[in-house]
Amino acid sequence: MSYGQIIAAIQCYIHHMTDKEVQINLPRNVGEIKKMQQMYNIASAYLS
Repeated sequence: MSYGQIIAAIQCYIHHMTDKEVQINLPRNVGEIKKMQQMYNIASAYLS
């Protein structure tokens, strides 16, 4: 799975939860990658 697909799932989750559109940038370091993985796990559990 690419970063683009992960970001799209997270953005979709945020839109469903808050009814707001957000723009997420690509991660720049390992810490941001780990946070994005955690957010993706939450988002995919909710969206499935």
